[in-house]
Amino acid sequence: MNDIIGVIGESAAYALAAAFGGCTLYIPKSMSNDISAKRNKEIKILYGQGEKLNEIALAYGLSTRQILNILSKII
Repeated sequence: MNDIIGVIGESAAYALAAAFGGCTLYIPKSMSNDISAKRNKEIKILYGQGEKLNEIALAYGLSTRQILNILSKII
């Protein structure tokens, strides 16, 4: 439960537990892919606006190498 609280917050975690407690809850990996795709588009926009690679990397908690890899797949 602490992992969930750390991600979505305490009140949301308890609401989730109240609604689905005792059930197996499947969260598809495709959601993660959707989030990554959104993040990658945001990175492309920031880079296109002239943001520096190191600033983008810091904002997203990634390395500059990861930012370059993302940009090479999008551009």
